Amino acid sequence: MLTSELIRKTQLEADEKAAQGIQRMLHPDALEQRPGYQIEAFYRPFRAVGGGYFDVIDLPENRTLFALADVSGKGMAAALLASNNQALVRITVLLAKRVTARPAEDRRMSDAAHN
Repeated sequence: MLTSELIRKTQLEADEKAAQGIQRMLHPDALEQRPGYQIEAFYRPFRAVGGGYFDVIDLPENRTLFALADVSGKGMAAALLASNNQALVRITVLLAKRVTARPAEDRRMSDAAHN
């Protein structure tokens, strides 16, 4: 019985370290300053791992997206869900940039092909 409890505790600690690593990757190392704004960030989860996510993303035409999310829960599940949120935000921005960067003629031709 003692051995199985030790194994379980070791697995939980490994999961927690992995979740902390995922969470560290979610937050920018440095925030680029924008004219007219002073941007600062600090994140410390209530427990060892939380589901917080923030990001600052450049958009076309001198615009900036501030993304904030808080996933309920803790541990690996919350870290993975926050990671999914980050991926969703970033791919949405990337696709929007590609669509708006295409010349108007390309968009008309593409739209005609899909209708």
